[in-house]
Parts: sequence; structure tokens; C-alpha cells
Amino acid sequence: MNIDRLLAFIVVGMTALLIGGIGGLLIGATTEQAALAEILGTADLTADCRAQIEEAMAGGRRPTEGP
Repeated sequence: MNIDRLLAFIVVGMTALLIGGIGGLLIGATTEQAALAEILGTADLTADCRAQIEEAMAGGRRPTEGP
């Protein structure tokens, strides 16, 4: 096996690892967020607390009072 072919295998292997790792992170994050949403759906929270959590999960920020 010559060096060019070896380098091609290394590049392809590293690319596959990178793509697989990123895909795994995305799938894991989606699963965790779905599990959190399910837990929050069954939790006994006040309406204000639930609104803050839902807004935070949507990516918005609301100013809070106090430090």
C-alpha cells in the first residue's frame, strides 16, 4: 500500500468520525430536550415558572427582577 492510498484512508476515516460525532451530538441533544419537555409537562409548576422555562427553551430571554 503506497502512502497516497494510506493518506486517503486516513482522511476518509477521520471525516466519517467527525460526521458521526456531530450527528450523535445533534441526536443526543434533541433526545434530551424532548425528555426535558416531557418531564416539565408532568411537573407541578406555577404558570409563571412554566412560562419562563418554555421561553428559555425557545431561546428567548425575559428580564428578571433582582440580582
